[in-house]
Amino acid sequence: MQVWIRLLAAAVIGLHGTFSAAQAYPAQPIKVIVPYTPGSGPDVVARALGGVIGPRVGQTFIVENRAGANGTIGIDALAKSPPDGYTLGLVVNSFSMNPSMYKNAPDPVKAFEPLGLVARGSMVLVTRPALGVKDVRDLISLAKSKPGVLTYATPGNGSPQHLATALLAQSAGLNLLHVPYRGSGPAVTAALSGEVDLMFMPVHTAAPFVKEGRLQALMLSTRQRSGRMPDVPTAAEMGIKDFDVDLWYAVVGPAGLPANASKRMRAEIQSALKDPQVATGFESQGLEPVYLSPSAFTELLRADIARWSDVIRRNRITAD
Repeated sequence: MQVWIRLLAAAVIGLHGTFSAAQAYPAQPIKVIVPYTPGSGPDVVARALGGVIGPRVGQTFIVENRAGANGTIGIDALAKSPPDGYTLGLVVNSFSMNPSMYKNAPDPVKAFEPLGLVARGSMVLVTRPALGVKDVRDLISLAKSKPGVLTYATPGNGSPQHLATALLAQSAGLNLLHVPYRGSGPAVTAALSGEVDLMFMPVHTAAPFVKEGRLQALMLSTRQRSGRMPDVPTAAEMGIKDFDVDLWYAVVGPAGLPANASKRMRAEIQSALKDPQVATGFESQGLEPVYLSPSAFTELLRADIARWSDVIRRNRITAD
């Protein structure tokens, strides 16, 4: 009888230990895969969040930059990581674009568990002042009079800037010549030098150049105006229908995260988005802290996948 009592007591203690361990998340440092280079927008966002959440949960957030192939290298590494809550990732719009261009790209919905959208930003369509257009209507008229002549810069094939311009051309019936560069820096340099005619840039990148008169701002990519460029109209205001392209950032993990880890991290992310330190970090990238729940983000993700797959198919866009 005493033997059974001792065995039962040991079992209870073991179960209690297992239960406690399951609740003690996080119990070790958390790695955050950023599929872009250090200093990029996603990198800044990940470090801003980690810098606030880390001290709150008593663990270090280690950012690991895994850049390449429009983010697919880092995203694939995240999908293959153990779903234990200790490897998360920071993804952007290209997360919804890549599956239509890369055959082996993980399914954004099935291969990952969203913890929520965390930020949104706008892009602005800019031109070289010497082009002589005052607004988007002028640009459309000029482009239609010279099909295939006007050029636009992007950080590379399949980038959000590329697909946004392709969608604009598709919506307005334009034939523009795409000039892809190796990253945002060279593309912005080309736009500033007049090497190309136009480009979609993040608002915070374009704002100082527009103020200096080195670039002409024509239109915002989103349905709402930007506080940084309050005088620049939206596409809807310029008569371009069904055009709304923002820059979004979200935190995800590999599919199958433990419930306690997912719940804890969602709560910590929402709390961190209210922190002034995070707001300052986001503002440096022209971003606004915005939280969308996993279900709301998944709905957005599905809509974006459908939209961009159509644009990619119609315009025969490839990753190379």
